Amino acid sequence: MDRKYELLEDETVDFYGKTLYRIRATESFGAASEGEKGGYIESYNNLTDDAWVTDDAKVIGNAVVSDSAVVCDNALITENATVCGSAIVRDNAHVYGSATVSGGATLRDKARVSGGAQVFDHATVCGNAQATGNTMVGSLALLGGRASVCGNARVGGTARVADNAAVYEHACVAGNARVSGSAMVCGFSIVRGAATVCDNAVVTDAATVSGNANVTGKSRVSCDAQVNGNAQLSDATDILTVSPVGYYNGSATFFKCADSKICVITNDFRGTIDEFAATVEQEYGGNERAQDCKLAIELAKLKIKVKEADK
Repeated sequence: MDRKYELLEDETVDFYGKTLYRIRATESFGAASEGEKGGYIESYNNLTDDAWVTDDAKVIGNAVVSDSAVVCDNALITENATVCGSAIVRDNAHVYGSATVSGGATLRDKARVSGGAQVFDHATVCGNAQATGNTMVGSLALLGGRASVCGNARVGGTARVADNAAVYEHACVAGNARVSGSAMVCGFSIVRGAATVCDNAVVTDAATVSGNANVTGKSRVSCDAQVNGNAQLSDATDILTVSPVGYYNGSATFFKCADSKICVITNDFRGTIDEFAATVEQEYGGNERAQDCKLAIELAKLKIKVKEADK
């Protein structure tokens, strides 16, 4: 095999019982110049194509760096991990398990990617953030701070997950959504659009938060609740989900909006609580479905407090 670099047997380091060899480029390719010394690898199997390992970075075990990827600084690639495409792994970042960093993705600072996690496209994982399990972080998404994405969760679009936030199980954060603070997004829930979930808020089960919704404080969006538009939740009492109601015996989600109105989303209705009341009266009259909806409306008005002066 025609290799573009060589192992320097007189420049080795012991890394937890494994002998690693510094490499030197024998020709110019990718990010390497002929004669340039690079980082450390365990064997020729660790580095292929036009990829390069430089500084004091290390690639160990069955890990592979390929294509035109670059691993630099003190980064560590171990076990069965793969770094490929034009990806960059730098600083003190660590990729291990069977994780893959590909495309034009960047892993930096003290970030960790492990398990079967995939970071791809132009996504960035930085700070002390970690992606593990079978998670996928792609597009232009950013995972930072001490945030974690695990299980089968997905983060994409231009979404940001930061601070101590956690996205796990089968949850999805997409669009231009922001999840921060100590917020949790889990279950089969979805946060998308320009929605914000922060502080100690929780989005779980099969709930959806979208549009310009702002879920903060100790809010909890659960069951199959739908919150969107200019929703403004800061407490558990700012939202109510009632089921079964309406023609399809589905769920009705009542929630506080930024204009101090109560909004409603059902399978076939989106609008204010007053508009919902009028629709119920027009379509159902006084039948049993109407009674269910009217009781839900009264309960929502009792629970969700809005400023009278701002109505």
